[in-house]
Amino acid sequence: MDELQNVITLEEFEKNGAKYNKKHITRSYFDVLKHLDEYEGAYESNFNDFETLLFQVQVDKDVVEDLISYFHNHGYQIYRNKELPYIENLIVRLTKNIEKNKNEIEKLSAVLNSTENKIKYNVIENDDAVFYLRINNNKTHTIYDFIKAHKNNIIKFAKDNDLTILFRTDERRGRLVGFCAFNFFDNVDDEVKEFEFANRFEYKVASNTKTVFIEECLNLNSIAKNKFELKELNVFITKNV
Repeated sequence: MDELQNVITLEEFEKNGAKYNKKHITRSYFDVLKHLDEYEGAYESNFNDFETLLFQVQVDKDVVEDLISYFHNHGYQIYRNKELPYIENLIVRLTKNIEKNKNEIEKLSAVLNSTENKIKYNVIENDDAVFYLRINNNKTHTIYDFIKAHKNNIIKFAKDNDLTILFRTDERRGRLVGFCAFNFFDNVDDEVKEFEFANRFEYKVASNTKTVFIEECLNLNSIAKNKFELKELNVFITKNV
């Protein structure tokens, strides 16, 4: 794996956020979200967008429908177009004032309805298929939760079908870059070795305004709930310079 540049600690990220706190208190990224009143303008962001995380899933097209069925059966939303979940989020926000936004809600709902019965994946080169998986549902709220709940089942699915499954993160602002690979081969010291699972995530922070800092806390809170889960998930925080 390539060596990451400009890595900082979680503590450095949180300490930098203290300048946006009215009382100059350094809070953990998850504690910030419990004390938003301490941050001026903290409610300016569209929270549901920054709490939404997607995986782009790549798998052999011969089994893609079986894999999609597995996720559907566990209550996950699947999309062919990665913009669709954000349209859903926008509709939720607009419904807070239905009378004012009625026409726009109808137009956006028509876009969603037009995709309802379409194939949920795209076929790409090498007979692979890709689709977008929204990891947030009633039971899993973070990437950590998702992997803990489904890692072993996905490994088994990959092994039973003698194939590799690749998950890549797709975060709207490009702050989160990472992957999970299941049942894959890699070259280690000039020797090809088989691995059941590997993952690594890079989260790029800027924290150059109070609004961006709150968005980053929302993103991190959707990756893992505390520093121990971030470490177990192999998350590195880097300074986006």
